[in-house]
Amino acid sequence: MPPGYKPRLLPEEVREGGLFAPLHRWLDERMHAFGFFRPYARFQGGMFPEPWHLSYAPVSMRAIDDVSVDLLARVTAASDIPGKARVLEMLPEIFERHVRNIVPPPPGCEWR
Repeated sequence: MPPGYKPRLLPEEVREGGLFAPLHRWLDERMHAFGFFRPYARFQGGMFPEPWHLSYAPVSMRAIDDVSVDLLARVTAASDIPGKARVLEMLPEIFERHVRNIVPPPPGCEWR
């Protein structure tokens, strides 16, 4: 990175010609062998693509099965966050569209 550059986590930074494109090509060639994948690789009606978002399948695939709307509701209810009432109201939709709605690890991703 050039001195003083602050990553912005924008698609143009990782696509061909972007500052981080070489890094992402390198990751694409190697990450699955070590259990990593991109859960938001493409838009599926929830999260917009986040190519910089990597997950470690051996942990994240077990964790996603342990998370529930009820658990998130209890944690959110106990927190002091702005908009808590609205978050709790929308929690089932948030859970389905943004937590469960991932692109699963591809075949060959070493996680089982």
